[in-house]
Order: sequence, then structure tokens, then C-alpha cells
Amino acid sequence: MVSLTVYHLTNNPSFSILHRILYYSEWFGGKEVMRFVALMEYSNLIVLFFMFFYPLYSLFILELQYKLLKIPLLIIGLIPIFSTFSRSGYIIILIYLLSIALLYFYRKMNCNLFISFISFLSACCIFIFMYTGFSQELFSVLNELLSAREGSNDSRTFLITESIRVTIENSPIIGMGIKTTSSIGYPLGSHSTFVGFFYKAGIIGFILSLIIFTIIAIKLLISKGNLTHSIMKLSLLLMIPMFIVEDIDGSNWLIIFYFIFASILINKKNTHKNF
Repeated sequence: MVSLTVYHLTNNPSFSILHRILYYSEWFGGKEVMRFVALMEYSNLIVLFFMFFYPLYSLFILELQYKLLKIPLLIIGLIPIFSTFSRSGYIIILIYLLSIALLYFYRKMNCNLFISFISFLSACCIFIFMYTGFSQELFSVLNELLSAREGSNDSRTFLITESIRVTIENSPIIGMGIKTTSSIGYPLGSHSTFVGFFYKAGIIGFILSLIIFTIIAIKLLISKGNLTHSIMKLSLLLMIPMFIVEDIDGSNWLIIFYFIFASILINKKNTHKNF
């Protein structure tokens, strides 16, 4: 609310508090927009913060006695995501919310009813995609979203390509160690967790990263708990493909929270009725 008020009343293209950026203006899809940063290092971190804490926020809201406040407060909790203008964030959060909806119905319905529901839903989706123009509209929207920040696409592609090239040419087995600055000003090995592992620790580090995340994913999948546990588990599982285009060490709190949450969810002692 502070960002929106300052941006629209003062037309200030950026605003910082104690050398931390609250928001800045950027071109997105051919128009200037206010991109919310929330005093973090960059906007995409809001998406990952959301995936950690929105489920817990939702549970708190749903336990409120004032029923009329529940839906508005749940919607307000989504506003920071829309204000990030993060393309990967929009896609992953849409998948996340749809997955939560399916998970909710799976937990609330018996097996036969859920299978019937999924079959009906699948038939409707096939009909819509085959016999309407919805699929073309969807692909058009996705294409516009992916090309909304062409400069970002070009810089990410160049940075990833340069990081891989430098590592292969100089130290493909054990990597380059501490990140150095690329020719475009960003640290080599950034903007992708797995490319970062390859750049810093070479083929050995890349293989170890795959092993680490594969073990985490398997242990999360086989862990059992209530609906809250399943929703939190879904958050961490969906973060793994997002780490293809995001750094797990993009901020200290992110890498710390990820392994703390994973440890809590995987630990069998925490699968009691309260979690």
C-alpha cells in the first residue's frame, strides 16, 4: 500500500528505505509498471517467500472468527505476487494454487468420487482445448508473458551461456570457486541454482546438486502428514524446478529457510496430527 501510494502520488520511479529498495519502475509488455521489491534483494524472492509463508498465513486467516474477513484477507495476501511482475513467479504460483485445489479435493473426497471428479475435469479440459480457441489464446498469453521483458531474457541467456563456457574452458571438473563478475556486470553462475553449482564446483558439484535435490524430493514425496503438511511439501517440491531459473543462495534467508522447512517436513516426528 505504501508503494502504490508513493508511486501514484509522486510519480517517483523508485523508492528506498535504509538503502533497501521498496519498489522501482520497469518496462513490462511495452508499458511502465511499478515492480514491488519489498526491501529484498530482488522481486523474485517475494515469490519464494510467498511459497514458504502464504500457506501458514492462510491457515491463520481461516481460523479467524470473523467470516466476512476471510476471503478479502486471503485475496490481499496474493497482491504482492501480482506486483512483482515475475514471469516465472506467475507461472509457478498458478500451478501451485491449482495443485493446492486438487490436493484439497483429494483430501476431502473419497477415492471413487475424486477419480470421477478428475475424469470429468479432464474431459472438460480436452473438449475446451480441442473444440474452442482457448488453447490459442492461452499460448498467445504465455508467449506475451515470456517475451514481456526481452532484455531480461537476453541477459539471462548470455549469462548462463558465458558461465558454462568459462567453466568448461578453465575448470570443468571442480569448477571456478567463488563467483566473479561477467562481461555484463552480473556474477557468473547466477540466475540458476544448477548452473551456479556447475560454475562454482564443476561437474562434481553439479552431480552433487542433482543428488541433493533428488533425495529431498523423494523424501518429501514419501513423507506423510495432514493437509497442512501436504501443502507445505508441495511448496518445496515446486521450488526445485523454479531453482532452474533462480538462485537458492540468492539471499541468505532463502537457502536457510529451504533446508529448515525440508528438515521439518521430512522428519517423521513432525507428522503427527498437528502437522
